[in-house]
Amino acid sequence: MDDLQLESLTTVKDLSSYQRAQLLDNGKRSVIPKGTVLEPFDERNWYLHLIDGRIKFYPGEGKAFTFDDSHERALEPVFSHVTGKQSAKFTKDSLVIRFDRKQVQQTTQT
Repeated sequence: MDDLQLESLTTVKDLSSYQRAQLLDNGKRSVIPKGTVLEPFDERNWYLHLIDGRIKFYPGEGKAFTFDDSHERALEPVFSHVTGKQSAKFTKDSLVIRFDRKQVQQTTQT
């Protein structure tokens, strides 16, 4: 995912260019190792986005599905619609970016 695609993430796309740049600069990028499983509670303070990698997503209801950074689903936070017992298993080492939920809310209110 390149910088232009980063600006399309649902968390930042409707912000002004200044606000978007501010959030992207403050986003925490990290690598999550293959095999790691996260649940919504683990990421309750963050909007977690997949930048490079692949996730097998267990929606809690319905069938599990896999998506990678080229899939449209990667533009949304991994846990964007929490219903039931969800989890996400990283099926390869993956680069993610986390946006602080409080900072996003403060930015969108200004």
